[in-house]
Amino acid sequence: MTDEVEFAQTRLNKALGDFGVLKPKSLRYKFMQYMGVLLWGRKLGYMAWWPRAGRSAGALLCNDGKILMGRRRNMLDGNGKYSWPAGFINKGETSAQGLSREIWEETRLKISAEHFTVDTLFYIRERFGNIAEMHDSDTISLSYYYHLPDSEIANIQETNEMHDFKWIDEIELDKMHENGQLAFESEYKAIKHAFKLGIPTQE
Repeated sequence: MTDEVEFAQTRLNKALGDFGVLKPKSLRYKFMQYMGVLLWGRKLGYMAWWPRAGRSAGALLCNDGKILMGRRRNMLDGNGKYSWPAGFINKGETSAQGLSREIWEETRLKISAEHFTVDTLFYIRERFGNIAEMHDSDTISLSYYYHLPDSEIANIQETNEMHDFKWIDEIELDKMHENGQLAFESEYKAIKHAFKLGIPTQE
């Protein structure tokens, strides 16, 4: 994604958050879950909101051997728990372009898509699932490294999608996993794999 392309806040997440359907204790959330069971035989999952959920990408933003995690908000699944910057790829985007956009939406960091290449790709996950109305859908997720220079760390901002940022090492990651603080099990496995390979200390 080039610099002249305007980044836009994800309208769907904001609309759902404003409407209150993302709070598990709210009547609207319970109603939506009931409708999911009624229509599709199961509660709505995270990807049920996304018509193009076949591809996703995540970024391991690292500095000094640690990785950046943020607490997710306005999300159907994983709301209030920690994750790395990641999201679904829109129609017409490459994985790198989509990830660049997602990082901006969640952290306000402008990281060019050119940084997400085969050289920085460290984890690929493919699965075949049945998620609410998205019956028999293939999904593939790509994970990339990016060493965040000290000069860019100050540009991290809380957003409508992510807040309460923290830098963690592998020990802290394991503690968060044990305490149920991580939003997605798949991310825990990917990050553990990254620590096993070695966290980059520079780009």
